[in-house]
Amino acid sequence: MKLINILSILGIAVAASNAGFVKVNEDGNFEENGERHIVWGANYWQAMNL
Repeated sequence: MKLINILSILGIAVAASNAGFVKVNEDGNFEENGERHIVWGANYWQAMNL
């Protein structure tokens, strides 16, 4: 169940990024209100290709 929750959070972050609410910097981190959420591996690849 924890994995599903993590994937859901990442999915929301990706959706927010695509909607323009979150910036993705060159290091592959989401930046939102000064906070950084690390995106790595397949999740980062997905964010770049959605």
